[in-house]
Amino acid sequence: MWYYGVVLIMLGVIAALTTLQTLCLLSAFILLPRWITRLRADVTCEVAESVRSFVTSPDENTPSPLAQLADQCALLLVGRAQQAIEARMRGAHGAAARDEGNAQVAEAIASGPSWLPIVAQFLPKKWLKLLASNPQFLGQLPLNLGGNQSGSNGHDKSVADRIRNQS
Repeated sequence: MWYYGVVLIMLGVIAALTTLQTLCLLSAFILLPRWITRLRADVTCEVAESVRSFVTSPDENTPSPLAQLADQCALLLVGRAQQAIEARMRGAHGAAARDEGNAQVAEAIASGPSWLPIVAQFLPKKWLKLLASNPQFLGQLPLNLGGNQSGSNGHDKSVADRIRNQS
């Protein structure tokens, strides 16, 4: 019969552990929501304080961090806009200069010898620009520095005749 005593003791221990476990679960169900609510309130207060410190200025002479950030963003935006406008203006200026240069080349070719427009179709653009920038290659400038003969504008003579007359 001694084993009945052991069984009773074991039943007592199991009952005590079950009661302890039940008390732990009840305390967890009661205390855990209160702890979560308190933690949520603390975190909310910390976040609100952080936002308040970011939005409000520390003193009257210093702007708030939000104002400083907005100012820096505005400066960056204006700088980007200025760069974009300058790039477009440079592009427009470059296109106008290129069109002007092409017009000068076309004018120089048209006012040159009659064979030049035909040959110009086969020349690279670099050579055409060289010809336009140096009109003596096209016969535009009289090569005889002594002056033109009366009634002659220098276009009537061939380049070889002008070089002979110059020396």
